Amino acid sequence: MLHGRKLAALAALAISVVLIIGCTPAEVGNEFHSEIHRLMDQERYRNASWNLTMVELGSGNPAELIRPDAYFLPGSTAKLFSAGAALEEFGAQSRVTTPIYATAKPSGGKLSGDLVLVASGDMNLGGRSAGAAQIEYSDFDHNEANVLPRATLTAGDPLSGLDSLASQVRDSGVTAVEGDVLIDDRLFTPYDKWNDGVISPIMLNDNLIDLTITPTAAGSVAAASQRPFVSGYAIDSNITTGPAGGPATVSIHRRADGRIEATGTVPAGSEPVIRTFKVEDPSSFARSALIDALRRAGISLTAQPGPANPSGSLPAANSYTDANRLAALDSATLAEEIKVILKVSFNRGADLLICRLAVAGGSKDCLDGMTRMQQILDKAGIDKTALYLFDGAGSSDHTRTSPVAFIKWLEFAKQRPWSSAFVDALPIMGVDGSLADVERNGASMGKVRAKTGTRATSTPTGEALLYAKSLAGYLEGKSGRTYLLVIAVNGVPISGIEEIIAVVDDLGAMASALQQAN
Repeated sequence: MLHGRKLAALAALAISVVLIIGCTPAEVGNEFHSEIHRLMDQERYRNASWNLTMVELGSGNPAELIRPDAYFLPGSTAKLFSAGAALEEFGAQSRVTTPIYATAKPSGGKLSGDLVLVASGDMNLGGRSAGAAQIEYSDFDHNEANVLPRATLTAGDPLSGLDSLASQVRDSGVTAVEGDVLIDDRLFTPYDKWNDGVISPIMLNDNLIDLTITPTAAGSVAAASQRPFVSGYAIDSNITTGPAGGPATVSIHRRADGRIEATGTVPAGSEPVIRTFKVEDPSSFARSALIDALRRAGISLTAQPGPANPSGSLPAANSYTDANRLAALDSATLAEEIKVILKVSFNRGADLLICRLAVAGGSKDCLDGMTRMQQILDKAGIDKTALYLFDGAGSSDHTRTSPVAFIKWLEFAKQRPWSSAFVDALPIMGVDGSLADVERNGASMGKVRAKTGTRATSTPTGEALLYAKSLAGYLEGKSGRTYLLVIAVNGVPISGIEEIIAVVDDLGAMASALQQAN
């Protein structure tokens, strides 16, 4: 479903959309033009501006050009650039490996040294799937559960990757660890200057704790279950059940004493409500979870969960050898990781790709990944003045781009070995991801694959403005030819979620008209 449908409050809106479709001028009839103009001429767009660029893939023939060089705020459609750059750098079938090393040779089942998990930048760590082959996602992802009322959890156990590693350690013959358990998070310097929380080399359950709240009788305490449960990270739930039909007002916060508490109400008779708590220190969170997993595997430990990861006790980075490696977990392929990033617009995943690009260039500074991404974008011949990016997710309101930059990049992507992985990762109109509910069961269902995005805000006095709504991707015309299209609307005054949904539907109707006309 589109992001506009998912957002529960205008204050939480922070996404963007661009759509790319195309056709040749000779194929665009008056019926098409009248429908596009009818949609654009509605009263809600009286003060808005539009970008619409349509180009046939291969021939480059333009079908419609409305401000093709004009800047707009792309929001999450910027993930097309970070995702494609990572595919170009690493390859669609690339994987990363997360190992566990011993700092001493075990003897008689005992390890007198430490166990060290070396974080690799695996954004899944086995948590969205039963194995490494495929990553699960839902159209309403838990990363946006605090603002999306219909968010759902995937079936995979977030701790399955750590359980696999712990079992391997036990199978290596280790039954007791007398030293510490550490997370080596030195792959890159954790970065928190983007708008998406801490970007860390270690990610467990997307560095979130999920809380599922089930209402009981009005006036009674609501039932709550936590996932994953990690020692030292229990959520104290003090949520009550409110009257039927009321709003869900749930807040999860850290108290002054360090405990995590959930407060608020959920309406009686409603479906279970999912809310998340964003982990502030991913390495310490993962350390506690690994200690729990090792104990579940039957390994005796002196290390205790809860305290901060003792990074000062880490061994020299060059001291790890195959001889002291006790376990390893391979990630899913990059193609699968990209699918989650683009289908559900996973911000921290897109930013993590930038940090991995920095590492590939020999740097531990995530900002250097932006430089590497720009070098890759240069291959597509994109004019530097057509594109101003500030992160990998499109979360910055400083970001600006033009339709021609997207056209160039999408055309370039189609020529690369990773093209199929890139296209397969895009939301499909009327089918899945952030386009699941757009033109569902319509004539154009399944014919548009595009990244979505939205950027909106509200003033201190309550006036709300939709900065930009857009789509960017590929369209299979009625003729069977493939097109590139960008549609973006900029500056739409809004008063509620329903108006954002109406804008989404208008963009979908434009895309459908373009698809049917070609």
